Amino acid sequence: GLLRKVNVLCTISGGSGIGAYYAYTPQKSFAEFDSDIRRFLRTGFERRIAWELAKPHNFVPCLASFLLAQAQEALANLAKVQPRLPRYLSRTDMFCKVLEHDLFHGITLCESRRRDLEIVIGACELRLGEAFRFGNRKSGGWRHGELVKSDLSVAFAVAASASYPIFLPAFDRTWRFKRDNNESDQRVVLTDGGIYDNLGMQVLEPGRDPRFSLHTFPCKNLIVCNAGQGQEAGTGIPMGFLSRVRRSFEVVHRRVQDSTMNRLHHLKDGGL
Repeated sequence: GLLRKVNVLCTISGGSGIGAYYAYTPQKSFAEFDSDIRRFLRTGFERRIAWELAKPHNFVPCLASFLLAQAQEALANLAKVQPRLPRYLSRTDMFCKVLEHDLFHGITLCESRRRDLEIVIGACELRLGEAFRFGNRKSGGWRHGELVKSDLSVAFAVAASASYPIFLPAFDRTWRFKRDNNESDQRVVLTDGGIYDNLGMQVLEPGRDPRFSLHTFPCKNLIVCNAGQGQEAGTGIPMGFLSRVRRSFEVVHRRVQDSTMNRLHHLKDGGL
């Protein structure tokens, strides 16, 4: 009966697909949800993403966008200016298409949810190095403010949250935000939410100031799921460039997770 007592669901990275599917399928029993998720996890999304990418009407613009992005970055580094043109199509857009077709079928963030759960789907904004969170009530980040039109597709929010940066490019979008009663257009670069908040619990911590945080919840109890793999076996030897980068990335994530778990215990010991 524990799930019936949950009021807020905050998801991050790969967990966003599972959490969002749970929240936005109120018509399904838990057994049906569980069966669907097991099927999705057994099958994976890699082949479906590759199939979408292989279609000529997707592959050609994705390749053109990739080459343009590389050229822009090289020129921008030489001229010491910001790249002006966004990366308009990538493998992450193919991931979003697969999620839309297989899981979410046009559902938007503001639509009905299981037991009216509050849901927050966490991503990371790479330009500012801060959290960017999608929610059923509001979306945005503390420096840009709140998205003026935040009724985005759930598939997009999940894809942004789960776009592991070594394999999937960041979303590059320009949206209109409102902060302190002022509206402005801002360019955001969104990638895996685990980079910023690896357990997705920050919005549930006590004492968050609503003047600076779009999402605050008066939670008395936290249930945190750490989907890590435990202690490392030490069997891999990262000799190449990509293996070294990936291993370094994993070590940083592990240290952040450890720090967050320690903070949880301090909150508990402090009676908070």
